[in-house]
Amino acid sequence: MADDPELNRRIAEFLLYQNEIASRVVNAALTKDARAMNAAARELADHNTAHQDLADDIVKYKANAGIVPTGTEPPAEQAKARRTRKPRP
Repeated sequence: MADDPELNRRIAEFLLYQNEIASRVVNAALTKDARAMNAAARELADHNTAHQDLADDIVKYKANAGIVPTGTEPPAEQAKARRTRKPRP
């Protein structure tokens, strides 16, 4: 996304604040502060919801750049079926 500095800036700001909130969730969990952990988790969810337009803009950028979204490629090959174990007596 080197050709879209505004999108890069928005992504960087989003990730920076998301990491700050996530560290508060972790710190609250480590200190077993359920109230702070729930508040930080709620803030993280609100932050993600508030920036849904950023996710949409990334999808549009990738579509315009011809970048195939991950997870849309067919699987390379099917995994072999595993043998079932014999039940123990």
